[in-house]
Amino acid sequence: MISDKTLFKIVIFIAFINDNFITSENDNWEGFWTMGSFVVAAIGGLLVSPLILTTIICRLEFMTADAFVSWIMSLSENETFLSTLESVGAASFGVLDKLINNFLKDALGEKVGPKVTEILDKIPFTEAEKQKFESFVQVEESNNNMIIFILMPALLYNDLMLKCFIDAFGSSSSFVTSKLFRFDFKEENSTRLKIEGDKVNDTIYNSLISNFDVSNVNYIWKDDDLIGYNLDLNDYKISNPVKKILVAIWKLIN
Repeated sequence: MISDKTLFKIVIFIAFINDNFITSENDNWEGFWTMGSFVVAAIGGLLVSPLILTTIICRLEFMTADAFVSWIMSLSENETFLSTLESVGAASFGVLDKLINNFLKDALGEKVGPKVTEILDKIPFTEAEKQKFESFVQVEESNNNMIIFILMPALLYNDLMLKCFIDAFGSSSSFVTSKLFRFDFKEENSTRLKIEGDKVNDTIYNSLISNFDVSNVNYIWKDDDLIGYNLDLNDYKISNPVKKILVAIWKLIN
């Protein structure tokens, strides 16, 4: 099983590379991104990481991305499946796993490809890439299953990269078990943060509420200065049936 922390790191790292904010010596990510991007477009442009979609395809050993799209869309139009999925709810993972598993077997037989960790191992971080990535954002996990993102100045003051980061987070947040997230601003120069704080706030806050509900987002203040955000997704529900199916499949196969 791939951890929440590791999944976020990989998804965000590849998003940075794809948008040319970071360069990589490894081009294995390109195939993952291309296939997943095709699926994203084919299923209606959902905010789902192309990396996650490609991993699902490889895990289930679909021959082509087209076949996977056809299968997912057929599930999303299956009223019996959707009503059962809705009635089970996110809390009853045992029943949900059984439901999804039955549909997987009907469509695929007993075929299951490499484990998720083995698939994503094809996109390794070099030590230099790790250091470069962490100069923008550091990802930590607290004892209460909260994922903490420490946003470094190089990321905070680059509004395009900051939006890329929030979108990458949003594209993978439904696929992790953690429901609590914190975004901390790492800036020793409090004067600069005061000067550019409004711009940073607008970029992060607007990106967060475009992906989630306003009620999910809370400011973190210190001495009247905004120093970050808390995001609580415990009560957040996915409304799109295709995304709901993808999340259920991911939780089963990971």
